[in-house]
Amino acid sequence: MYQALYRKYRPTAFDDVVGQDHITDILKNEVSDGRVAHAYLFTGSRGTGKTTCSKILAKAVNCPNVQGGNPCGVCDVCRGIDNGSITDVLEIDAASNNGVDDIRNLKAETNFTPASVKYRIYIIDEAHMLSPGAANALLKTLEEPPEYVIFILATTEVHKIPATILSRCQRFGFKRIDPEIISERVCLVAEKENLTIDPDAAAMIAKLADGGMRDALSLLDLCAGFNKNITLDVVIEAAGLAGSKYVSELAESIIDGDISGSFKTLTSLYENSVDIIRLCDQLIGIFRNLMIVKTASNAAQLIICTPSELDELRRISDKSELPFIFTALDILQDTLSKLSRSSSKKTELEMALVKMCNPQPDLSVSSLAARLNELEKRIRNLSSAPAAVQESEIPAKQSQSKPTVKAPVSEISHIISESPSNSASLMDEELWGKILDELAKINPALRAALTNSAAYIKDDIILIDSPDELFLRLIRENEYAKESLREAVKAQTGKRYRLGPYRREAKKSDADAPLTPFQEISKLACEMGVMEENK
Repeated sequence: MYQALYRKYRPTAFDDVVGQDHITDILKNEVSDGRVAHAYLFTGSRGTGKTTCSKILAKAVNCPNVQGGNPCGVCDVCRGIDNGSITDVLEIDAASNNGVDDIRNLKAETNFTPASVKYRIYIIDEAHMLSPGAANALLKTLEEPPEYVIFILATTEVHKIPATILSRCQRFGFKRIDPEIISERVCLVAEKENLTIDPDAAAMIAKLADGGMRDALSLLDLCAGFNKNITLDVVIEAAGLAGSKYVSELAESIIDGDISGSFKTLTSLYENSVDIIRLCDQLIGIFRNLMIVKTASNAAQLIICTPSELDELRRISDKSELPFIFTALDILQDTLSKLSRSSSKKTELEMALVKMCNPQPDLSVSSLAARLNELEKRIRNLSSAPAAVQESEIPAKQSQSKPTVKAPVSEISHIISESPSNSASLMDEELWGKILDELAKINPALRAALTNSAAYIKDDIILIDSPDELFLRLIRENEYAKESLREAVKAQTGKRYRLGPYRREAKKSDADAPLTPFQEISKLACEMGVMEENK
């Protein structure tokens, strides 16, 4: 009968276990020194070696020919435990034997000495599944078992284990195995099985295994059923994945807001029997990778992919912004949780595509942040383009008129009472231009609001004349806007000024004047729901 690869190549000694040296070294020392505990708790994700190490420990404490803490593997005891003929080593599934009566029977058995070995070993797998009554029934025996009894509990959900049991066990946490270690092991097993496997294929298997060696060998077994020459395409087909090329295309369509293109790619993948849940998980993975590329300097070490795939991620990341990536991740994570309960998985994912391509109907914080970020992008593009309205010089006779001064910000409202034309001088146009250039580096949005503006200066006060209504709101209500303008002024003048706005009386023809570029953006922002219209 054919034996699955994960069973055929299950480690038989501590030295064969990979990726868990921090545990196997301690266990070997305890066996060698004869300091074996009466109860152990092995915790960690699936396929990381908990049950394997339990069986190796059961052999090591009973083996008469221990070698450096490892069982010899050839004596009658080792072979008997491996093939299950020694009944003093019992493996109990707590998922199906979790009642009080099951634990009472176990306690009754502990009164009998082992028949053929030194220690009677109870390996309780999925220990978190024990009922509260069963866990309580086990407590006393777990704390003070007979000297010939050892308990080994294994669980993937340690948070569900009662504290009373945790305190009675020697606890070991199994880590997810490094993908590079899994990849090396997969290649070694493939070589022993006379299979050829490409490095990219081994890396993909390691990535899909998510730190579990058992899952990796199971997937290798599945791939071998497809083709003895295992390539990346074979792994993708065997695992029911969409190719990275198609997932990248789908992600790029989402970033571009191309709903039609997104639907076309999704339909094509669906017709080729790609699993929708896996596809959603892959999309989460690629947006996670985009987040890493945009934020981490060592992205190559944090992302498992080929150099060409990393270059592709960097290209796509240049087209996206972090707020949008966060929005996409929120939507996809929410969709993934719904897919397992949905009767129409394709429709659920299509809804997610629409939300990501068109985030306007979504009023979540991340969606609003993405929309605001898009608005800022448009403002930056507009501020770098030639101004639609040429700056006009202030009429010379303005110096003799008394323009109406709009109430300045609170910090100077009690200081300036006279009109700027009588109390302040017009700032040099070249200096004001340099200040605006400096402001564009700090706050592009505020710089755009100061198109066609002028500044008046008196002592340590600057009054700013801007035709844009949004500037007045920003300078009054937004502390960041005021501070960034102060910093820009200080960078060019070396002095920190107090600030305030003023406006000349509007001319009758102003109502018919064309909108400034920033006024157009303000109008667009109101339409997008990013800001409220100023009534």
